[in-house]
Amino acid sequence: MLSGGLGSNAYVQNKLQEHFETSRHPNAGQVTILRAQEPQLVVVRGLLEERKQKMRSGNLSVLASRVARASYGVVIKEVNGQLTVDLRSTAERREVLVAELSSAT
Repeated sequence: MLSGGLGSNAYVQNKLQEHFETSRHPNAGQVTILRAQEPQLVVVRGLLEERKQKMRSGNLSVLASRVARASYGVVIKEVNGQLTVDLRSTAERREVLVAELSSAT
């Protein structure tokens, strides 16, 4: 789900959809890029919900009370002038990083 300033950008939406359609990742073909009807308003509503939650709970953040089972994102890194995209979950990337650091010592 795209939201905020870039969420309203059709170019970004098209490029992301194109990326997943051509990706070799086994689950990429199942990805659909959605755009919020009012992308910038979604951000404002999120901020208001956060504030309401803090007022009701005595300063407990929305994020402190709702924890996702998994976090996914796109990590893009440049190595020797070549861009690579890493679509693994945060936990998977952390495991790989720990293994790499362990083997380096």
